[in-house]
Order: sequence, then structure tokens, then C-alpha cells
Amino acid sequence: MKQNDSSSKNFLSSIVGDGAHFSGNLEMAGLLRLDGDFNGIIKNNDRILIGKNGRVQGTAYSDTIIVGGVFKGEIYASEKVVILSSGIVLGHIYSSRIVIEEGAYWDGKSIISLRENEIKKDSILRGSFKLDWNKVGQAAPAYTGGFR
Repeated sequence: MKQNDSSSKNFLSSIVGDGAHFSGNLEMAGLLRLDGDFNGIIKNNDRILIGKNGRVQGTAYSDTIIVGGVFKGEIYASEKVVILSSGIVLGHIYSSRIVIEEGAYWDGKSIISLRENEIKKDSILRGSFKLDWNKVGQAAPAYTGGFR
């Protein structure tokens, strides 16, 4: 039986558990939950959830990215980015919408665009969309905290 797109939005496809360490490139469909350490590039066509204990360093491409732990790098989301009250984002965000809860920490630049010609889901998921950050100012200061 073939799953339709709406049912796949509620399906947890993969998880990097608390205490796990993963480095590399990950391409997948469905919800990805990260509660461990991840270093690399993630390309996802649904949602990425970084749990309270999750730590990600790299670049993430997805429809929706929810940060409850630590993310250092660049985020490209075709729909929205949510930084929960326990979340820390150190890096740049490109998305249609950003939601930041009280108590969250974010240090970086953002470009918010609702214009369809500037935010194309297929280019974000392929990882081919890049911004010229020289046009929007200096990059955020370097993060001095450690990753496992």
C-alpha cells in the first residue's frame, strides 16, 4: 500500500539517539529526530527536530526545522524554522518564517522571503541554493563551545 504525503508528515523516519555520534551527509524523507551529536549535511524533504540534548554542526536543508538543542551552521527551510525556548542557533537562517520562543538564543543573520522566485523547495532540498552573505553583512562571531 502506498503512503500519501499527508500521512508521511506524522511518521518518524529516523532518529540519532542521545549519546550517539554521527558525521557525514544524510539524505532522507520523513521526520528526522536528532538527540545525539551530528556533524555534516542534512537534506530532508519533511521536518528535522533537534531535541533538547541534540547538537548539530553543519548545514541543514528541510521544509521545517525545529531546534530544541544546539545548532551551529546554516539552516535552509522552505517553510519555517522554530527555535524552542531550550534552543541555541549559532549561524545563518534562510526561510519563509522564523519562530523564536522566549528564552531561546540565536546569533546569526537571516533572510526571510515569501517571494516564490527566491525560495524554491527543489533547490533547497538539492542543497544548490546559496546566499551571498557579503550582501547582508558580516558573519556571526565564531562559536567557541565544543562538540563531542
